[in-house]
Amino acid sequence: MLESEYEQLVKYIEKMMSDGCQVVIGGNLLDWSDTNIPEILDKIKNKSAVFSKLNPGDKLRHKISGQEMYVINCDRKIVYLNPDAPTIKYPLKNILNDFDIIKRSI
Repeated sequence: MLESEYEQLVKYIEKMMSDGCQVVIGGNLLDWSDTNIPEILDKIKNKSAVFSKLNPGDKLRHKISGQEMYVINCDRKIVYLNPDAPTIKYPLKNILNDFDIIKRSI
């Protein structure tokens, strides 16, 4: 899983920083704080922490469609979601009185 590789990369880079390794870019010796690397590492660590803290009942909103979902279950690889709107049970004999068919699946 790609997330675990990112977490491993963060650990390696942080170890390099704590061991005193220095960054050379274009022949110039730079301090880690002169780069965006520490900020990027923090973003990766924060996102990783959020993934591990999703709990049943958490409400999420899709960034593009705006549809809201509830977390039903979350393990290390899969998040099970239910839409915010509940499933509707409708009597078959009344369905065509109240609804128009706008698209048929094959």
